[in-house]
Amino acid sequence: MIIFSLYWNKKIFAGLAGIIIISSIILLPRFTFENENLRAVKTRLITWQTTIHQIAEKPFLGYGQETFRESFKKFQPKEIFLYEKFGTELDRAHNEILDTTAEIGLVGLIFYLIFYLNIIKAGFLNKKNILILAASSSLIGLFIANMFGFSTTTHRIFFWLLAGIIIALTQKIKNFKIKIDRTITVILIVILVFFAFKTAINPVIADYYYRQSINSSMEMRDFEAIDYIQKATKTNPYQNEYPIRGAIYSIRSIKDFSPEEINKIFLEKAQWFFTKAKKDLGENFSEIIFIKAMIQKSENKIEEASATFKTLELKFPTTPEYILEEAILLKSFGDQKSAIEKFEKYLSLAPYWQKVETLNNLTSYEYNQLRLFIKHNSKFPSYLKEIAELYKQIGDVEKSNYYSDIAETLEKTF
Repeated sequence: MIIFSLYWNKKIFAGLAGIIIISSIILLPRFTFENENLRAVKTRLITWQTTIHQIAEKPFLGYGQETFRESFKKFQPKEIFLYEKFGTELDRAHNEILDTTAEIGLVGLIFYLIFYLNIIKAGFLNKKNILILAASSSLIGLFIANMFGFSTTTHRIFFWLLAGIIIALTQKIKNFKIKIDRTITVILIVILVFFAFKTAINPVIADYYYRQSINSSMEMRDFEAIDYIQKATKTNPYQNEYPIRGAIYSIRSIKDFSPEEINKIFLEKAQWFFTKAKKDLGENFSEIIFIKAMIQKSENKIEEASATFKTLELKFPTTPEYILEEAILLKSFGDQKSAIEKFEKYLSLAPYWQKVETLNNLTSYEYNQLRLFIKHNSKFPSYLKEIAELYKQIGDVEKSNYYSDIAETLEKTF
């Protein structure tokens, strides 16, 4: 609005600038950048700094579109968990420039900026047209907003709509007619309708099945939940999330106390999803390696599973879930010292839990952060008990009592 008024009417610009300055003087003292208000700012600062290191590894061509979450895992610092939910995997840098560079490299960024700036330039060269000026100003506003966020489908629609308005109204276009036989026209329409159905309707149906699977899983109807995920996968085979979630859910459904026949069915389902996901994503994708390790563990291939988990840890050293599962595997294998090492690493990634030692001296913000951490990680005290038991087995009573006491305090308090 400010940019628009600057070019269209300088009196309006002066009025808007005055309103903004006065409002800032009145309202800014009321804003406080601390505690929860500062969380998003700190998360972004950490993410931006880490993304620069991420880009430095593949600066020219990037890692590929929609691969930020996967490529960022390797670099993600544990400090993120101080401000985001424990185990969070960031899928965006919350900065359009960094997101673009990470995915398609400096080469892609240059072409992206040339395209963007040329559209805006074309708009401001025709500033006498109010519609063109409004569209150009809106594009600048969208770009500035995305320096602290990222483009969603809605943003993309507005971008191409605004860009289309500018291009259509600033370019001299000659109209011409194309004559197509009526039969060919009908065939083309049928083909377009078919592909529209396949690409638009199928994902909606698949998403319905996936939501049904979530509802079934919440009611502990495991077979029904897995069947729904399988239907979603078959309906929309291009959505990689379905087979990954299906494989992990199938593995999690395998229980020590369940009949062997039931566990065998769950394992077969997991292998079906795993085969589909691996075909689509390849063997080096983090969750493919994780599922492979979990299947090996379920098949009692302990040494193979341990080797696969080590590969995961080398590639993605700050992903809590991978380290925790490796610790549980080593414990079941009877390797107490190695299991303790992994549990300790898992605990070193987890924020806030040690604050329970000074529970009475915590600020309300710190207490609330600890409460939320335990709420979101309800099994955390049980992991403390597991490491306490491991220390007891190797004869370190002091360490065992330390973790047992913290686990007990957390359970009583929260």
